[in-house]
Amino acid sequence: MPRPPHVELPHQHQEFLNWALENGVTVNHIRPAVLPGAGLGIIATSSLPPPPPPSIANGSFNLNGSDSSAPTPKRRRLSPGTTLAATPSSLLVNRDSVHRFCPRLPSSAALTASNISTHAILALALAIEKDNPNNFWRPWLDILPTAPEFQELLPLFWDVSEQDLLPPSAKSLLDKQTIKYALDWREIQNLLSNTPELTSTDLPEDTFKWAWAAVNTRTLYYKPETPERESSTRDDFMTLCPFIDYFNHSSTGCHVAFSHQAGYSVTLPVDTPRINENDEIFVSYGCHSNDFLLVEYGFILPEDENRWDDLNLDPLLTPTLHPSAQTQLEEEGFWGNYTADRNGVCYRTQAVARMALIPMGTGFEEGLLLRWRRFLRGEDAGEREQHVVDEWVRRVLAGLRGRWGEVERKVAEVGGQKGRVVEQRWMQVLRIVEGVEKGLVV
Repeated sequence: MPRPPHVELPHQHQEFLNWALENGVTVNHIRPAVLPGAGLGIIATSSLPPPPPPSIANGSFNLNGSDSSAPTPKRRRLSPGTTLAATPSSLLVNRDSVHRFCPRLPSSAALTASNISTHAILALALAIEKDNPNNFWRPWLDILPTAPEFQELLPLFWDVSEQDLLPPSAKSLLDKQTIKYALDWREIQNLLSNTPELTSTDLPEDTFKWAWAAVNTRTLYYKPETPERESSTRDDFMTLCPFIDYFNHSSTGCHVAFSHQAGYSVTLPVDTPRINENDEIFVSYGCHSNDFLLVEYGFILPEDENRWDDLNLDPLLTPTLHPSAQTQLEEEGFWGNYTADRNGVCYRTQAVARMALIPMGTGFEEGLLLRWRRFLRGEDAGEREQHVVDEWVRRVLAGLRGRWGEVERKVAEVGGQKGRVVEQRWMQVLRIVEGVEKGLVV
């Protein structure tokens, strides 16, 4: 995917690249680059895949018209399946290697007993080693995003008044992230207070928050090596991965693979379209909506570049439901995760809409609940009440239009990168609303 022309790589990134190559990182026809308006990323240094080589006939290869029967050396071709980059296991920073990265941490047994999340442990290690000139990973530490960069990009760092301007779907994700961060910070404070080797450590919250964000935006996940560890949570297998963390996200990107012996590698998928020299090359962070990308990473993708984008309706729907309705939905496995995209609302939203229309607590709901359960089982298509359901959905979505009307002026006043990304996401949300409305019966 083309980007604006790149500019010269800052010296600290060149120093990191030299360090990475000296310590086992391999790269093939790519390099990191500064992309105006997009930060750092990976670009191609040649076309991928390259044009077919000149024809070879009868074992000879002729470029200048002369006759030759000498065998031709095989031309190296970069094609789908080719490894573009690889970072060895020796450079990864995770639960297994974090004490090599930060020897001052308490023992693994002490950390396990403290029940502190892997995210918090990696953040603590980053915070402690942040200014250590002798750290082996020093060149990589020097290129991590700065606190001012996070303050501009990540909603976690914004003022509360700015956070409140986000669409409800994004604000709901941010609220969950804020709770997660606060829990990690509290546990780290307890660890610092109760661990003799760390009691003298001066760790301002700003430093920990920077480190927590660095871990949150730059980690990959890997599978446990031994069966006994498979009972651990996914978050226990977070790893920081120098160089591979240069790759930016697209909903369709290169394949990322992990091996406990070899580390991480990035390869071209077999269906890769042609990539020209200086085009940016992406990996996929997962099937994520733009709300998720904004809250977790500080960016959004254009609608036509994010096939996974949708709108979570939980913040709009769940507060309106009777407690008895929540109980019924939970019993049937239909509580929460209500979504919409430009093609309409999901089946779960159809189910909760029908539940919302049942007059719970009036004594008249029993027959309607039986009919609702038939709808869930596919025994009743629900056509008789579809127009009423659609009207209810329309009223709910109208609340989003009203909310944008309330915050539009304030978003413009914020301005800068914050204001732009919030406005862009709101415009995407409203286009999803328009798409849903076009498919409604009423």
